[in-house]
Amino acid sequence: MEYLRKKIEMKNIDHLYIHIPFCTGKCSYCSFFSKPYDEEVANLYVDKLIEELKYYQSIYKEQLNPKTIYIGGGTPTTLSKLQLEKLLISLYEFKNVTEFTIETNPGLLSEGKLELFKKYGVNRVSMGVQSLDDGVLKYLNRRHTAGDVEKSLELLKRYEFENVSIDLISSLPNVSKEDWERTIEKVSSWDIVKHISVYCLSIEDGTKFADMIESGCLVSNTDDHEFEMGQVARELLESRGYSRYEISNYAKQGFECMHNLAYWHGEDFLGVGAGASSRLGLERSTNVESIEDYILQVTNDDFSSLHETELLSEDEDATERIMFNLRLESGICLDSINVPDYIVQKLDELVNLNMLELAVGCYKVKSDKRELTNSICEYLL
Repeated sequence: MEYLRKKIEMKNIDHLYIHIPFCTGKCSYCSFFSKPYDEEVANLYVDKLIEELKYYQSIYKEQLNPKTIYIGGGTPTTLSKLQLEKLLISLYEFKNVTEFTIETNPGLLSEGKLELFKKYGVNRVSMGVQSLDDGVLKYLNRRHTAGDVEKSLELLKRYEFENVSIDLISSLPNVSKEDWERTIEKVSSWDIVKHISVYCLSIEDGTKFADMIESGCLVSNTDDHEFEMGQVARELLESRGYSRYEISNYAKQGFECMHNLAYWHGEDFLGVGAGASSRLGLERSTNVESIEDYILQVTNDDFSSLHETELLSEDEDATERIMFNLRLESGICLDSINVPDYIVQKLDELVNLNMLELAVGCYKVKSDKRELTNSICEYLL
């Protein structure tokens, strides 16, 4: 820890992530760290999360003065109103915050919780919608319906939330191009929705979908299908005033997610809670992915073994920044990143292959090749 303090001496930590690992169930595609909600465990967890936060405040003092706070999960709004208020009170002392996001799912918002959000400065809500087809939602093991989505948006509108983001999943099984077009058209018609994240379905080990593929009950999507669905989303969303500022993210002007942009730009951030990740200087760490172990270690003031750490080399740091920046519309600018010569050579090769464009010292993926960004990144590695 002493080493870490020296690494970020005189540098502020502008971004804070809070992880709430509780959820109402496990979706068929989900590989994230989450556990079923239990009131007694959640009470204790929130207390220990606040203790961890106070520990870092005692170390970093005025350096920990975030501009963005992001409460993610899991599903943070599975917490009770009392639990949420206790957490929000602990964060309210940060007075430099301009963007304060909390994740939720349709059907898990209430007037009481929205009143808390307004009271304690939450100004951005990110909702996991994924689909507007009730049959598909059931197949995904989501616990909401399309009707719940509209009810939650109406509630947010009534409480005058102006910065609402929605998550969608593209390339879902048994979803036709026409069905996907209708989903995009519907979501983009809601004026309260200023930000839309479109994630291509990824089959991860340990998920229900992975088991279904192994048993032959589910067939993986082809690259062509994923490319087509991505193109559909891009064309429809851009025609409706959403700009694609990152490979999976679209926003109305001025509503880009500043917290996530900080990740992609390689800025420092602190993560608090079980499974939360941090990046401070060249040091990257991830807290233990066990609620029980997390509670025990914080209770015992054993913060030194709370997380696993990795010290990045300068080359590893540069490579990571290159990969993240290539996902952005702004691309890789040679005057802001130390790009190794062999990477520059590969970037030039991709320009000649008509995959990238080079303008004013910045390499960017061409607009009609954006769906191939992950493959381009793999080539550079």
